[in-house]
Amino acid sequence: KYKAAPGTPYDVYCRVDVQALSTAAVTTNVDVRGGILFKDTGGDNERLGFGIQVNRVSGDENVTWAAICTRYSGASPPVASANPLLKYGAAPWKWLRVNNDATTLTFYVSMDGRNWITVGTEALAAFIDAAASYGVWALATSDSTEAAAIFSYFSTTAPA
Repeated sequence: KYKAAPGTPYDVYCRVDVQALSTAAVTTNVDVRGGILFKDTGGDNERLGFGIQVNRVSGDENVTWAAICTRYSGASPPVASANPLLKYGAAPWKWLRVNNDATTLTFYVSMDGRNWITVGTEALAAFIDAAASYGVWALATSDSTEAAAIFSYFSTTAPA
């Protein structure tokens, strides 16, 4: 379910722990994502998700982390049309922040919810008409049964 966005400008904050569970066999591909999803108001059901991705390829013990932006078409079921990698990291970020200034979404990551790293931007007109509603978003590929996205904070108020 989506929540109506406040008037611009505003920020949305989210704490999400995206992880490959320790019981996952090394022979299993793991691709799980979690974060903030924006929905447009144009009636075409297009969405834009910003979140953390954890990925591990079958046969490799190493897990990689990335901040990504995923665009979804208005088709039913929706089709992911882009997954631009915004920032790659060796350690998982826990906090996400998105600023909407009415023309651009600016994406941030943080380890502690206080010190923010800008990782990218998206012009609202480039894909969605306006970010008038938002919610949380989690996605796992069909063979990522050993993964989780756990949300523990979601607000337009900055974490204390």
